[in-house]
Amino acid sequence: MTPLVAGTLYLGGLLLFLIFQIWFMVVAARREVLWFLAVFFLPFVQLVFLFVEPKSIKPWVLSIVCLAASIFGIVAYNPAHSRYMTTRERITRLREDMELQLAEPSKQLEMRKARVRKWQQQLEQKKAALNPTDPVAQAAFDRELQDYLVELQSVKDAIASSVAN
Repeated sequence: MTPLVAGTLYLGGLLLFLIFQIWFMVVAARREVLWFLAVFFLPFVQLVFLFVEPKSIKPWVLSIVCLAASIFGIVAYNPAHSRYMTTRERITRLREDMELQLAEPSKQLEMRKARVRKWQQQLEQKKAALNPTDPVAQAAFDRELQDYLVELQSVKDAIASSVAN
């Protein structure tokens, strides 16, 4: 699912969820102020209120449907369609850099090789999902590919120097 569709589902579903929940609260407030307070502060009271006030069924069901659409927008989002590196990828890359710096010199080369292999797989996935008509995404992919090639050459040089020693 593209970021635009996923974001629309997420934000639209969340906005409509809030609107329908406000409608539900208005129905509870019209019934009685104590019902409103109970429904507002105790979420499971909403289920009880559904049986007490039949007018509350429609806004509650619609709010649950919108919440499900919002959750679907989050779950179905495929970061491979994203134009840029996701926040999770950045955090993972930073964590790997820190682990690499703290590792023993003998393990650093193995960790760098594993990182390059993983990065290659991610680039293959991104290339498969890349929209050829999107120049911005293509440019972002090219920049990341250049970074990968620089790191790959660095690892090759480190391997060559370790074999020479």
